[in-house]
Amino acid sequence: MNQYYLAEGSKKNNLGDIIQGMSARAYLGENAICLDREKLNEFEGEKGILIANGWFMHDYNAFPPTEKLTPFYISFHLASIKLLFSNANRKHFRKFGPIGCRDRKTQVYFLLNGIPAYYSGCLTVTFNKRKSAFKRTFKDSIVMVDNVDHQFPKEVIDKIREIGKKEISLFNHDPIHNENDFDSYLIENESYINKLMEEYSGSSVVITNKLHCALPCLSLGIKVIFIHPNPKDGRLNILGKFIPIYSYTEVLSWDKIPNYKVNQRVLKTIQFKLERLTTCFVENKVNPFKKSTNLSDNIEKYFVNIIAFALSSFGYLIRKYKSFEK
Repeated sequence: MNQYYLAEGSKKNNLGDIIQGMSARAYLGENAICLDREKLNEFEGEKGILIANGWFMHDYNAFPPTEKLTPFYISFHLASIKLLFSNANRKHFRKFGPIGCRDRKTQVYFLLNGIPAYYSGCLTVTFNKRKSAFKRTFKDSIVMVDNVDHQFPKEVIDKIREIGKKEISLFNHDPIHNENDFDSYLIENESYINKLMEEYSGSSVVITNKLHCALPCLSLGIKVIFIHPNPKDGRLNILGKFIPIYSYTEVLSWDKIPNYKVNQRVLKTIQFKLERLTTCFVENKVNPFKKSTNLSDNIEKYFVNIIAFALSSFGYLIRKYKSFEK
C-alpha cells in the first residue's frame, strides 16, 4: 500500500504548506508520494494511506478525496466552515474521525457539525524528526523571516538593527520557481527549505512573523522571537502555548532583544501526542482512536463524541441560516 502526504499545488505561494508536508513525510517511507491538496477528488493512483494535515482549502468542490485514499486528519486547519456545508463532506469526516485540529476554532467548527474533533496542535512541532537532513553552522547572526504578503515594516527592521548589534540576514518565506509543474516545484522547494533551515539553525535568534517558520525552529531548539501585527490572531494560539507573541508596537519600545523560557512541558506533551498518534496510524493504517487501548485516548474519544452530538443541532441551524441567506 502506498504512502502519501500533501502540499498545496494551486497558488504555490507559501513555503509553510510545503513545510507541513515535509513534517508529515518524516513519518512515512522513503518512497512516500506527495499529492496536490487541491486535487484529492481526482486521485486515480494506487490505494494508500494519507497523512492529511495543513490548511484546507481553496476549492471546496475538490473534496472529499477519492475512496482510494485512507486519510488521517491531524493538525487540520479549516479555512472556512463552508467546507462542512456539504453532506458528503460531513459524512466523510465522520467516517475518518475523530479529526485532529491545528487550532481551537477548527475544532469548534467540526463539533458544531456533529463531527468528533480534538485539539492536536501542529505537526510542524515535530520537524525535529528531520534534523539529519541539514547541518548546523553557527554564525552568531540574527535572522529575520517574513514573506511578500506579510512583510516587516521598515521601522521594525531598523529597530532590530539598532538593538541587535549583530549581523542581520533577511530571508523571505516565499517559494522559488512556483511556475513549475507540481513535482518540480516540490523537489526544488523542499531542497530550498533544507538550506533555509541550515541558515536558521546557525543563527543566534530567528525573528519571524511566519507561523511555520517559528514552529519548526522551536522543535529544533532554535531561539525564536515571534512578532506579529495582531498577536491575538486565533491561528497563533498554538505558538502562544510555547513562547510570547509580540506586537510590532512592542518591538519599537524595546531596548534589547527579549529573553524568555520556552514552555518545554507543553511543547514536549504536544510533540509526544502527535508522534504517537501519527506513528500509530502509519503502522496500523487506521485512525488510532478507532482501536486505541490507551485510556486517555478513549476518554478523549468519548468526550468529543458526546460534545459533537450535543452541538450538532447548532450546526444544523447555522447551515439552514446560511442557505436562507442565499
